[in-house]
Amino acid sequence: FRYKTHARPVIPDVVVTKEEDEYVVKAVDESVPTLHLNRRYLNMLRNGAALAPDEKKFLEDYRQRARELIDSIHERGRTIENVAREIFTVQSGFLEHGIKHLKPLVLRDIAERLGKHESTISRATNGKYVQTPRGIFELKYFFSSALESSAGDMASSTSVRAIIGEIIQAEDPARPLSDQKLSNLLRERGFKVARRTVAKYREELGVPSSSQRKKSW
Repeated sequence: FRYKTHARPVIPDVVVTKEEDEYVVKAVDESVPTLHLNRRYLNMLRNGAALAPDEKKFLEDYRQRARELIDSIHERGRTIENVAREIFTVQSGFLEHGIKHLKPLVLRDIAERLGKHESTISRATNGKYVQTPRGIFELKYFFSSALESSAGDMASSTSVRAIIGEIIQAEDPARPLSDQKLSNLLRERGFKVARRTVAKYREELGVPSSSQRKKSW
């Protein structure tokens, strides 16, 4: 079987690199277009004596709206960088050790850390990608719900999905593991995941049921 993949070329909006012992988060300049005010219109404003009052007002309004648009776009670039920096402050375990070390994280957590509205964080991360030492991911990949472990800690649902995939890959093809057995194995590893939840995660991974995975030799 194969997991579902969405392989398509993407240009990352943010890059995470490791410099000495520290991870550095930077927005990619190419993801924010370089915009300038139309020089012809600016020259016309500078020579305003030749303009009619309504023409001058139109150009002044144009200049103001254009500047506000440019400032808004540049602010968006700064917001993406700040959001990504907070994400990887929380998800430093992923950078060091991989998917199984992702922590539970929701938009509200980042919004509170940055003092912004949750909708702002949603817009900033929607359709945005980050290049990390472990590959390119959509920023929303690092947000996931929490599952309680037997130790009382909270685990990321994304990391639990990764563990399910790892267990299935190592199973005996002649005796594939049922969802209940996967649930039991997760419990042995300290994760409280009901059978129905296991089935949901398995389907999200694009993995068939145990009866469909069974191979006869």
